[in-house]
Amino acid sequence: MSEYKFKYHPDPLKTGEFKNDQIMVCDCCGKQTDVYYTGPFYSIDNVDYLCPECISSGEAAKKFDGSFQDSESVDEVSDPAKLDELVHRTPGYCGWQQEYWLAHCDDYCAFLGYPTWDDLEKMGIDKEIEETYREDVCGIDFEDAREHIEVNGCYLFECLHCGKHFIYIDFDEICGILLELLGKINELERSVYERDCEMNTRIRKKELSADKIAEYSKNLWSDYREECKKIVEGRCTEKLLKKGYARSFSTTPMYGYIEDADDCRGTFFMETAKKAVVEFRFTNHSTVHFM
Repeated sequence: MSEYKFKYHPDPLKTGEFKNDQIMVCDCCGKQTDVYYTGPFYSIDNVDYLCPECISSGEAAKKFDGSFQDSESVDEVSDPAKLDELVHRTPGYCGWQQEYWLAHCDDYCAFLGYPTWDDLEKMGIDKEIEETYREDVCGIDFEDAREHIEVNGCYLFECLHCGKHFIYIDFDEICGILLELLGKINELERSVYERDCEMNTRIRKKELSADKIAEYSKNLWSDYREECKKIVEGRCTEKLLKKGYARSFSTTPMYGYIEDADDCRGTFFMETAKKAVVEFRFTNHSTVHFM
């Protein structure tokens, strides 16, 4: 393994993208190899195993017109040769959704593996990770990211020039975070609707004066906005908050459709380096996006 050096993925055996548990035949050169690659490879051909030599030489990417990393899911660097090396001659890594490769000091970082938060603490880089955390590519704030990392781990990178460490996360669990948020809004809408029904019942029974009706309605909307603000503040952008919230309620909550698990499936992906998207698809083929 020492004869194959990958600048941006220095130890693919350690990260698990290379295996050495049996002898396999490389789909590119047709030779037997005791070290083989099973990570992501994007090609129209069905490629199961590749030897390190065919990856490092670029022969595998050339023969199958493929790549080991999506060239659109990377940070920008000024030298296109570096992108070519990353995409065509570097073993990739396995993510929950679309893998994203970080860069620093105008060069791509080295991928180090899949640590948990405990691992980061043992390495002594947990404080550094908090400082270098990039919400622009991960899509959520650091506290939510840390909760995820504690259970599911993350993707760790190291700058080849200054030595700083960075993490990236992409995960199906972000759908769960959004669903939890929308669920809280649904619960609030239901409680407000019930209070409104109670008020209307008392109005029909002529139990409330005009002044009391106005006061009750004013307090209802005030409480609604205040409780909704507690739910969404810190979770939504200022731009989105300025558009308004808690402006209506009805028998069926605004996001009631997400509560039918059999009808709805959510997927998280980074549409661009700065735009995270959660897409909900339904059995009736309709689609809802949250960005």
